[in-house]
This record gives sequence, structure tokens and C-alpha cells, in this order.
Amino acid sequence: MKIKLCSGQDVEGKVARVGSHAVQLTELVGMELFDGTVKMNDVAAVIMRMRSQ
Repeated sequence: MKIKLCSGQDVEGKVARVGSHAVQLTELVGMELFDGTVKMNDVAAVIMRMRSQ
């Protein structure tokens, strides 16, 4: 999943947890050894790649 932040920056990785105030991502693209947390207030858009059938 790719998250577009209000700052214009993109964060992409696997969603580990979604809480009421933040999303935790693992295996960040380009930084696979790192995890990250994004506050919901900082999210401008969510971009997901769906499997075609």
C-alpha cells in the first residue's frame, strides 16, 4: 500500500496494523529493514494495487 502524506511525500510498505490514530507499516519500500508509523492526520490519500482476476 502506498500512502500519500499531506506534505506530498509517499510512504509505501505492508500494513501491519491500523489503529484509530495511526497506521503501522512494515517492509518499507527502499528501506525493507525498517518499519514506520503514520498518523492519520498526516494522510492525504491511500493508493492500493489490486489483483486482477
